[in-house]
Amino acid sequence: MRLHRGRIEGDVGFAVETVDLPPLAFDVASTVGLVERRVSDFRPDRVWIADGLDLKPYLILSLARYRPVVRLYAYEMLCARRYGVLYRNGAECRGIDRLDGQDETWKTCRACALGDRRLLRSPSIAHELLSARAWSLDHRRAIMQGLAAASTVIVYNEEARRRILPFNRDTRIIPSGVDTRRFAQIPPLASVPKGDPVVLLAPGRLDDPVKGGAVLLDACDRLWARRQDFRLLLTMRKPWPRPYAEGLGWLGANALLTAYARSHVVVAPAVWPEPFGIVAVEAMAAGRPVVASAVGGLASTVVDGQTGLLVPPGNAAALAATLERLLDDRALGAHLGACGRERARTWFDWDGIYDREYAKLLG
Repeated sequence: MRLHRGRIEGDVGFAVETVDLPPLAFDVASTVGLVERRVSDFRPDRVWIADGLDLKPYLILSLARYRPVVRLYAYEMLCARRYGVLYRNGAECRGIDRLDGQDETWKTCRACALGDRRLLRSPSIAHELLSARAWSLDHRRAIMQGLAAASTVIVYNEEARRRILPFNRDTRIIPSGVDTRRFAQIPPLASVPKGDPVVLLAPGRLDDPVKGGAVLLDACDRLWARRQDFRLLLTMRKPWPRPYAEGLGWLGANALLTAYARSHVVVAPAVWPEPFGIVAVEAMAAGRPVVASAVGGLASTVVDGQTGLLVPPGNAAALAATLERLLDDRALGAHLGACGRERARTWFDWDGIYDREYAKLLG
């Protein structure tokens, strides 16, 4: 769908057919109806419904006869905010479940969604929210019915699975993965000699407050006040005016491999319940130790003390102390990186994930 997002470019190894949606007629009836007609012309055996926000439940319902497999990439449908964040006012949304059937809960989620200022910076997402009337009780009913109509729902972590199980008993946790063969070209991490700076890498959208950029800045400022034997690489667009920081901008796949190769430690300081945390998996595939927040999918992706080190989310002092541990014990970083690479090969390589999970599901 050409809505300035979700575009596919280049050769992906299979045929891709786009569905042009007229912007002026972008609503539930016309949009879902158009997609349904195009899918019906194709007459598939199964339908895979992956990306999508507020129109996703209506697409599931319209294509229910094809036994759709539904993949959640974040907490979409479970949270009313952009991408499904389960995070508001600087804290996790504990004790709030959008689908609990309570009117008061729905009012809280509706106010949170409509008050999300980031929507103003994303016209296509705001357009979808308005077109689907995602603040309405009808939309909540469509979500519940859509989850029940799916043949299988795939999620990244136990929190999402717990919320969906009341509506669909075949809800499975299947991780994302990487092509570990591409990351194998990165040399193994040797112990960084004393005197050489340790290079920290923070890949991802640290411009987004939920990714923990402010916490990382605080932690590195604390460290820099005591010692100057580290550097920080950032893949964010806006500059970070610190003597230890180097902004790389947003990187393509090959340039990102180069960044991992330059690094000695990868940092994932998210403060929200990260659904999965692909950064941690990429770091492990590259043979780099991970320092990550013990929250969401990161808490299970990274094995604390074996492939990386976990810290409490939002705790700059703890993050600084953990990073300092790796600055002082550089052999530990090399050991964690080697164990992480083995874990990535065993559990997060796409070929292995397909053989273990998808071959049975789609067979």
